[in-house]
Amino acid sequence: MEKSLRELAELVEGRVEKDGSVKVNGVAKVEEAKKGEITLAVSEKFLHKARQSQASAVIVPLGVKDFSKPVIQVKNPRLAFAQVLELFAPQPPRPSGIHSTVLMG
Repeated sequence: MEKSLRELAELVEGRVEKDGSVKVNGVAKVEEAKKGEITLAVSEKFLHKARQSQASAVIVPLGVKDFSKPVIQVKNPRLAFAQVLELFAPQPPRPSGIHSTVLMG
């Protein structure tokens, strides 16, 4: 699945800074983020790491200025990251058929 940064911002009620057409196809920790992935940076320490990462975009708190990458600014970055993570998380397979312990009456 691939979403534009603009679509993700809509989902999390955030504001895009820089290029909203950037495509995102996954989520990663700031230390592991690659091109095509979005990451989270809340504190100054992680904002610095995010600037140096390969991430295509970053979810940041409102008010973060002059960031080198496209960002989604949100009121609650952790909640927004969880929402994006849920969107990209693979759904567990559901077993088909009837379980052997089912009692039919």
